[in-house]
This record gives sequence, structure tokens and C-alpha cells, in this order.
Amino acid sequence: MGFCKCCGAKLENAILTYKNMPNSAQGFLNQEDLEIDQSQDLEVFQCQYCQLVQLDCEPVSYYRDVIRATGFSKEMKRFRTDFFQDFVSQYHLQDKKILEIGCGKRRIHANV
Repeated sequence: MGFCKCCGAKLENAILTYKNMPNSAQGFLNQEDLEIDQSQDLEVFQCQYCQLVQLDCEPVSYYRDVIRATGFSKEMKRFRTDFFQDFVSQYHLQDKKILEIGCGKRRIHANV
């Protein structure tokens, strides 16, 4: 367990756990890379003091290089729009509230 990125309080009791997640957050792996990729478990915490929802892990080493690049890419916008439309449809989430973990200053809104 770590500490809140906002107020520094100790994070306790994960509210969600995602098992066997890709180690590369922004990468699109080919079949060869996928076979050697090491997965990780991600735990989502909500700070009991400031209520910030966050992951208890370090960001990927290259996050500063990619955090802005995907916001301007037409291909990435199309990919994300299609992905979220499929996600909403598959899990019957139309007109429901969804918490997006990891959003930043720039958000891509899908017409769902």
C-alpha cells in the first residue's frame, strides 16, 4: 500500500482489483510482444480523507512522452471512440454513470 498522490494519507483497502493487466498502458503489442509481456495486478483506491480515486502504482516510465500525443492523434481518437462505444454496448451502460480511471486534462467524449 502506498500514499495518496493528493493529500499524502495512507491508502487502505482497494475498492477494485484488476488481475493480469497489461504492463504497457499505452502500447499496442503485436503477437510476438504479447507472448513475452509481463502482466500486473492493478489496485484502485479511494483516499478516505480527500476522496481522490487512484491507482497505487508508479506511472509507466514513458508517460510524459505519450500523455499528450494521443490527445491529438486522429487514429487514437477514432480507436478510443470505437472502443468506448463497444464497451458501453457490451455492458449495457447506456445512460449510466461511469468512472474513468486515469483521465487527465484532455478528455475524448464518445457519442454513446
